[in-house]
Amino acid sequence: MIGFYISGHPLDEYEETVRTFVDTKIESFKDLTTLKDKEICIAGMVVGAENRIGKNGNPYSSLTIEDETGAYTFRFFGNDYVKFGNFCREGLYLIMNALVKEKTWPKDAITKELEVRVKEVALLNNYMEENAKELEMTIDYNNITELFVKELETLCKKNKGKITLKINIVSAMDDLKLTMLSKKFKVAPSFIKEIRKFSSKYGLLYKVLKR
Repeated sequence: MIGFYISGHPLDEYEETVRTFVDTKIESFKDLTTLKDKEICIAGMVVGAENRIGKNGNPYSSLTIEDETGAYTFRFFGNDYVKFGNFCREGLYLIMNALVKEKTWPKDAITKELEVRVKEVALLNNYMEENAKELEMTIDYNNITELFVKELETLCKKNKGKITLKINIVSAMDDLKLTMLSKKFKVAPSFIKEIRKFSSKYGLLYKVLKR
């Protein structure tokens, strides 16, 4: 490993998912006091993984996850091993929900250390489609042209999926706002990636609403 990626970080492929759901970078784990008692969400690539048997004869696993700011190693024992052990495989792209809290051991410790306790792990590649409620787009009435409608329909047909599409048509001059839900199309995460280029052409604003 050379420590950097010549063609960009592998997470770039999931930029919209990370932008929508992830609220914490791994570099912030250097000082967990700033995250104490907070629920956080991180995403990254598994760059190291192990499955072993402990001295007590029980299996445990570990994974090292990396984002563009750093890497962090999690270890899973007991019930956590059962829940998360299958994700301990190099090359997987994961999104993880966790809670930063004081360790419960040793019980007699005067000063409690903080830990990042994993609550949920999922594959990153289909997380957007499973957890996005809808894609909300807003466009000025004056920017709606026949070409806009045609290009938008083409994008919808090309990127069919499960995410509900909502369009707000606004006009500041006329104090107008009309909201419409598409009954014809639901879109895939790939649509969100393409709509970014499309948005600058027509002054279109968009955001993903979470479930």
